[in-house]
Amino acid sequence: LAGAPARVFLHDSVPAARAARIMQQGAEIVWISGTYDDAVDAAADAALDGDGLLIADTTMSLHDPVVDDVMAGYGVIAAELRQQVDGAGHARPTHLFVQAGVGGLAAAMAAGLEGWMAPPARIIVVEPRTAGCVVLGLAKGRPERLLGALLTAAEMLSCGEASAPALAMLQRYGVAAVTVEEAGIEAAPELLLAHGGPATTASGAAGLAGLVDALSEPWSREVHELGARSRVALIVSEALP
Repeated sequence: LAGAPARVFLHDSVPAARAARIMQQGAEIVWISGTYDDAVDAAADAALDGDGLLIADTTMSLHDPVVDDVMAGYGVIAAELRQQVDGAGHARPTHLFVQAGVGGLAAAMAAGLEGWMAPPARIIVVEPRTAGCVVLGLAKGRPERLLGALLTAAEMLSCGEASAPALAMLQRYGVAAVTVEEAGIEAAPELLLAHGGPATTASGAAGLAGLVDALSEPWSREVHELGARSRVALIVSEALP
């Protein structure tokens, strides 16, 4: 849209079909060996070398205007949710289960729904067990990088380090975070589709995986204040092409 060339840095676990859709939009792909975080680092290094303007959705700086803009874009989802629920006269949700990679989407939803949800107004971030960087960051009180391959069927959530401004926002709003075993992550898209939901990926349905996991034990239902009168919102963040 800006009339400028774009290069997108992808780690080598990103499926070829996803890369092809990016190239169809006119971008060049730069493949990086390693994890998502390695691709983030490579893009940042290229920008520091003068190769272009860095447009990222994660940063270690608490005040990055580009990352702030990305989170503001995610915030449109929260605004639409509020408008559509209230416009239709539906009861407001008591819970939101929302997936996280580096945390930007979840943080924007927490900010955008503040003061609007019905009690107990619980927001729960869901991550794959193998890539729980938000869970780690909330426990440590700061972003800290996970090591290892971070392999998961939820490829877009395979992130090893939470974004600093997103993590700060999640802390500010008292958001909880959980991780889910791979079997639950893999089963969620089919479960969603079987109950009338849209066709999506393991990344897009991870919030549902977290809800199913939270409902599986009495103690977890109690922790999250889930009961027969709970109304749960989910964000399905990807559609299958």
